[in-house]
Amino acid sequence: MRVADVMAWLDAHAPFRYAAEWDNSGLQVGDPRAEVARVMVALDVTADTLAETAAKDCQCLVSHHPLIFQPLKTLRLDQPTAMLIARAIRNGIHLIAAHTNLDAARDGTNQQLVRMLGLERCCPLDSDPRWQG
Repeated sequence: MRVADVMAWLDAHAPFRYAAEWDNSGLQVGDPRAEVARVMVALDVTADTLAETAAKDCQCLVSHHPLIFQPLKTLRLDQPTAMLIARAIRNGIHLIAAHTNLDAARDGTNQQLVRMLGLERCCPLDSDPRWQG
């Protein structure tokens, strides 16, 4: 399997077109053509989640929260975000974020919370047509 295959699977279940305009879901670091045998899933990209991803010999980390929200102006290795990006690259770990697209997807984050809390008659607060069906 390739990084692009992981992206395609995610897109089939939580379409990236559902992502809010301000969000930065998708492939953040890596090569869509790269081979992937194992995938780690985490809430955030942190030093600990990257260490565990490497320790478990995973080539891809899918996080809910994007590591990169705003365009980077520099890639200084003394800055927290750049340090994590460099660590991912050095360890051959490709980073994918599934954030608001996963929140809005059918059976996504919000639907799971509705089920767990036993809520009824729920509907989206935003009537954005991207989030329909």
